[in-house]
Amino acid sequence: MRAYTQSWHSPHTGRQMEFRHFGDRGAPVLVFPTTSGDHNEFADRGMIHILADKIERGHIQVLCINSLHWEGWYNDGCEPHRKVEIAVAFEDYLVHEFFPYLRHATGMDSVIAFGISFGAYQAANFALKHPDLVHRLLAVYGSFDIKGLLHGHYDELCYFNNPVDYLPNMNDPWFLERYRQMDITLITSDSDLCLQRNMDFSHLLNTKGVEHNFYRWSADFPHEWPSWQHIVPHYL
Repeated sequence: MRAYTQSWHSPHTGRQMEFRHFGDRGAPVLVFPTTSGDHNEFADRGMIHILADKIERGHIQVLCINSLHWEGWYNDGCEPHRKVEIAVAFEDYLVHEFFPYLRHATGMDSVIAFGISFGAYQAANFALKHPDLVHRLLAVYGSFDIKGLLHGHYDELCYFNNPVDYLPNMNDPWFLERYRQMDITLITSDSDLCLQRNMDFSHLLNTKGVEHNFYRWSADFPHEWPSWQHIVPHYL
């Protein structure tokens, strides 16, 4: 399997941004890390090994990006508005820096946006804001509401990065048509701490006429990596 790490200094984030690329053929899977994760997390948790056969056969190639979680969302010393500004800077890095790389490296214009836990929020938010860059969304045990990280602060920038708020008011035909064309899958379980949030988000998609897959595993699969190691290969 071809595998390498690459990085460059991003003018949008103001820091070195690393990522890892596994495979050289197949649908590109853009992996958003979990709360404490980085570009090494997916491999360190054994997921590349678990998916190795699919990567080597050219069904998928996996691109694991870094995050700015501890500079923004999970930095208690960061002002709430600044948290969202950092998230938007990261989004700009993806759109204006990472995707040009992806097009050059893979010859493809869109990805499977994939995330687990907080990564599922990031994958969903990115897919909903840029449906021209995402043809499939796979959100595993996610939560889609970031207000709890904002300590009561809320403004327009927060609104446009909180899917449970902007999606109900989305009436733009350009976006809705692409949402309805996107292959969207939500995965949760009876013991997932985000179960109700997944159910609510599924209902929200239904109200917008967005067909999607919703899978609810048994309570034997709690919100932790052993569950995800078992579940993810069924869908990727």
